[in-house]
Amino acid sequence: MPDKSKGADQAPVCPMEDDALRGQGQFDLERAKLLQEKELREKELALKEKELDLQHQQSWLARWSTPATVAIVAGLIGYFGTLISSYQNRQLEREKQEGTLILEAIKTTGTAEEKGKQTAANLIFLADAGLITSISKGELEKLRVKAQGAGPSLPAPQGIEFKQSSSLTSELQSKLQSALLHYQTSLVRIGYDPGQTKDRVVVRVDEDLRDNAFFDNESVVLGVNLARDPEYVLQEYTWYVLKQANPRAFSAMWDSNVLQFHGFSYGLKFYLACSYLDDPYIGKNYHSLVKGADTDPKRRYLFNLDEFRPFDAAEGARPDGLETHKLGEVWGVHSGSCERNSAGTRSTDCFSTPGSASSQSQESWRSPSFLSIQSWGPAKLPATSRMQRSSVRRSSGGS
Repeated sequence: MPDKSKGADQAPVCPMEDDALRGQGQFDLERAKLLQEKELREKELALKEKELDLQHQQSWLARWSTPATVAIVAGLIGYFGTLISSYQNRQLEREKQEGTLILEAIKTTGTAEEKGKQTAANLIFLADAGLITSISKGELEKLRVKAQGAGPSLPAPQGIEFKQSSSLTSELQSKLQSALLHYQTSLVRIGYDPGQTKDRVVVRVDEDLRDNAFFDNESVVLGVNLARDPEYVLQEYTWYVLKQANPRAFSAMWDSNVLQFHGFSYGLKFYLACSYLDDPYIGKNYHSLVKGADTDPKRRYLFNLDEFRPFDAAEGARPDGLETHKLGEVWGVHSGSCERNSAGTRSTDCFSTPGSASSQSQESWRSPSFLSIQSWGPAKLPATSRMQRSSVRRSSGGS
């Protein structure tokens, strides 16, 4: 008979339970694999992100390290360095010029009290005109108290000597001296130093000359009629200014036979004087002063620098083509590369005399500028089919 005790001790195994256990184990295994794969993928993504960041940094550095970029950056650094150096040089020159003006302002005569008053009045005048900026407001107020209402009495213009004659009265000489002194003061603002050389220019009134004024490379010669208007002494004195400011350029212009060179120098001479006088017209009262048989009293001026026109407009005034004064008139407009609006009105002046009442107007002839008179000289002549040669006499244009 069968042994029933052994069968009672062993529980029967259900096939369904066995399948469930095997399924749970396989699920756990798959789950572990998925978790491991997820962890690996996350690590791979993190590495790829780091790799992309590194590539981005390297590409950014590569863009800024190209030869073209390096050259541009170096050029910008050099440009800003030049600007800073130029600004510092201008400041140094301005300080020198102010020092010269102050030394001239304190050259007064009289008693100690009179000298103090006159010196204070001179310094106040220069400070109010914007020619001296190193005096503080507090110091300026002290000078006003010390001046006690005295007017300025500035010295004679530097480097100028008047040749005495019966036509040069004391009143006329005083008038011409005052005009030249103020003109010199304005030229200082654009880099001219009237005391840079010991040379002196002679101003003389020629009794035999009535309808002209000219510079002969050593002296300013005025006709007796034109001497009555300071415009003509300023125009001819400008030749001497250009000569002293840049002797090499002036010599090249003066000795050259190229008519365009002379036209350029005339244009610059016209331009500087007109800029100071704040008037684009040259020789406005020439015909009323001369009153000769060849003059037209209805003409309002000799030349006009406020009328923009091409260089071809100066042609045909002489049989051989170009005329020097007409070229100078055109160069006077072009020399400063002045901007104009659509209506043709002047909007910028290129040689300046800051401090004038009209310096804020766009159409003024005395707008601020940073150009220096030391750098004058034609960088490029206009294209023209004719570059005639001719000997030229430096005059105001009356003859």
